[in-house]
Parts: sequence; structure tokens; C-alpha cells
Amino acid sequence: MVKSVKKISIVPIAFVVCVLVLMVQQALENKVGDIFGLLRYADKFFLACMLILVLYRAIDNKVMVPFTFQYAAIFIVFGVVSLLVNYPSRILYGAAQILLVLQGFIALFLLSNAKIKKRDVDFVIRVFILLGVITFMIAVVELVAPDAVRQVLHGGKVHETALSRGEYSAVQSIFGHPGMFSWYMAFCFCITLSLYIANTSSKNSTLYIFLAAIFFVGVLISLRRKSLIGCIVCGFLAFILRGGKSKSSLILIGVFVFVFVSYLLANGEKLMYLVESAKSGYDFSSSYYVGPRVELSKTAVEIANDHFPLGTGFGTFGSWYSRIEYSPVYREYYLDGYWGLSEDDPSFINDTFWPMIIAEVGWFGFVAYVLLLVSMFKKLLKIGFDKDEFSVYRMISVLIIVELILESIASPSLSRSPQIFFVMCLVGMIFSAWRLDKLSLIHISEPTRRTPI
Repeated sequence: MVKSVKKISIVPIAFVVCVLVLMVQQALENKVGDIFGLLRYADKFFLACMLILVLYRAIDNKVMVPFTFQYAAIFIVFGVVSLLVNYPSRILYGAAQILLVLQGFIALFLLSNAKIKKRDVDFVIRVFILLGVITFMIAVVELVAPDAVRQVLHGGKVHETALSRGEYSAVQSIFGHPGMFSWYMAFCFCITLSLYIANTSSKNSTLYIFLAAIFFVGVLISLRRKSLIGCIVCGFLAFILRGGKSKSSLILIGVFVFVFVSYLLANGEKLMYLVESAKSGYDFSSSYYVGPRVELSKTAVEIANDHFPLGTGFGTFGSWYSRIEYSPVYREYYLDGYWGLSEDDPSFINDTFWPMIIAEVGWFGFVAYVLLLVSMFKKLLKIGFDKDEFSVYRMISVLIIVELILESIASPSLSRSPQIFFVMCLVGMIFSAWRLDKLSLIHISEPTRRTPI
């Protein structure tokens, strides 16, 4: 794809640097100390620089909005009005929460309006795959010598609750949380799966399906249900988009059935634990306390009904700013006495996404957010229909966003960096490259005007 980094523009290079910083930031902070704490804001700094760049270019160029802006505006209005009605003293926290919950769309908009070329996108994709291989290899070593790897990479500081899956131990590789490792493996799986489907007749097809297989193994050893479900769903989606009965599709199915069955035979008890723990840990019909995610979900529906149609406002429930400045909503709905949801231990308050949306902006705001996602998908699906070489980017974009949405069922993936940052920036670059290619074709096809002598 790319023969020389010199040909790559400054924006993707800066983005790759930001990606590297975010991937190692938690490990550096655990190992060395808070001196590296500021590195966690690398994505915010990058987006701020992109905002300046886009504003400068917007003077002479028409900007592209790869989603329906009106839905975003309606979503914001509902959240702000409900906050002013219910908790006006929290308006500053609410404003900050708006930026967090919409940071993905902000990144998508900014990168869509950067001058990114196809070779830039290829460069970024290759870096993501390379980093995926490195993190997978570290995870394999961690399986063999977990204490040594965690001591070297994280200074022995690990998230014991997250690593423990019953009597089994998950892996986290270079990330600060096993859930981030499982998501990144699923993210790379979606990319390499798309590349395989788009290059079945090329000499690289074997490489791409091999890489997809090892990333799938990475998801399996992470012992994370949502990432595994995301890979399975995206695999079927890719199979449907491909046509379903081609030779390459049958090879694809065969490879992943083999990998899954092999893992099942070797570690069937681990997968059975994931199934059984899901049954007991997500029992929404129980009248007793089951877990933080279930309580947040049930209470969110209750809040949306009680405060219909507005909700309680941004930064009041299930969100980051409702955690760092403990929201009174938790006391009003008697959640402050539960493990992980109390003021003394709020560690699971922002462990979901959709309960936050439903409670903070109400049912109408929830519908506005869903329509916002749908409007993005409608524009995303247009990529590649006018030029076949961009069809692989369309599939990559669809799969990584679908996988991220599936992750959001049990995590704040749609509002948490680096997940939403990596995905939306890549999709934004794809939008930009496609747009730039279309504009160049239009420019070439325009008749040359002769100047009279």
C-alpha cells in the first residue's frame, strides 16, 4: 500500500503518534507514576488541533457533515433543557458531558474535512494491524507468565476485578483493562476480515485471513463476551455482504469454525463459564440486586418514565461527570447503597452507555441519538458505490462501527476513548479520502477552458 512514509500527509502521521501514546499511556502511568497522566488527553489535543485546521480550511472550502446535524442538535437540546429543569447547578458538568458523549461524532466531522488521501488511510490501517499483532504476541506471553508481564508493563498495578473471570484469569496485554484488549482484537479482526474479503484473488489473501484468525483467537483468550459476540455478528455480516456462496466465503467460514471448535475443545469450560455467568449476571427479571449494569439499566427506564419526555439532563446518571461529581439522582433512586454505585465506590457508575442515554435525555433524546447513528450509516454506505476500490473501506467502516455498537451493550464504548476515537477517526479519514477522490474525478472530467488570444 505505502512505499514511503514521506508520501504520507501530516494528519495521519500525527494521528498514529496519538494512537501510540494512548495505547501505552496507562502502562506508563502504572509503571512510572502520574507524570504520564496528562498523556491520556492526547486525543483531545489532537482533535483541538484538527478543529483549528478545519476552521481555517472552511474559509475557502465547503465542509462535509457525514451525519444529519439536526438530530445531534435535537439530542443536545433535550439534554440541556432537562438539566436546566432538574439540576441547573450542574450545568458545567453537563456541558463537559456533551463533549464526551458526542466526541465520536466530533472526531468524525473533523477528520472527514481533513485532506486525507487513499494512501494515508492505507498507512493508518497498516499501523493498526501491526500494533494488533504486537499486542496479541504480548497477550500470548502473558498467558504463559502473567505476573512477569504485568510487572514489566504495568508495575504490578492491575485491575483484579476485571482480570478475574470466576476461577480463570483474562489477559490485558499493553492495555490498562482487559476489555480494551478484547475490543482492540475485535477491531483488528474487522479490519483484516474486510481486507481478506476485498482481496480474495490477491497474493495477500492468505495473510489477511491468517491475521483475522489470530485476532479472533485474541478475542477468545480475552474472555470478554461482548467482543466475542461482536466478532461473530460482524463475521456473519461480512458473509452476507460478500454474497454468501462464493469460494472465499466458504473458506472464511471453514477457518473460523475450525478456530472456534479448536478453542472450544481445549477451553470449553471457560466458554461455558461465560455463558452461565451471563445468565446469572444479567437477570433483568430478578427483584434482587444482580449487578451494577442491571441496576443502572432498570433504573434508567424508570427515570425516563418519571421524567418523560426529557430525562434528568447531561452529567446526572450513568456518565463520567455523574461519577466524578456524584449525582443526587443515585440517592433519589436508592442506588447509593449498592456496590460500585456509591459515592465512596463509584467504579461502575459509567460502566454502561445506553442507560446513560435513556436516563439523561429521555426517550425522545434516545430516539434522536439512534436516528443520528442511522443517518451516519446511510452516508457511510454510499462509500465505494461509485468506485469499486473504495468498497473495502465501506466494509471496514461498517464492521468496526457495528462492533463498537455491540460493545456498548455492556460498556461505554460509544463515549469512551480510545475506542470511539480510533474508530471514528479512521472512518472520518475514509470519508475524507473518498470525498477527495470524487472531487478529483469531477475536476478531471470538467472541460478545459481555453483563454482567447
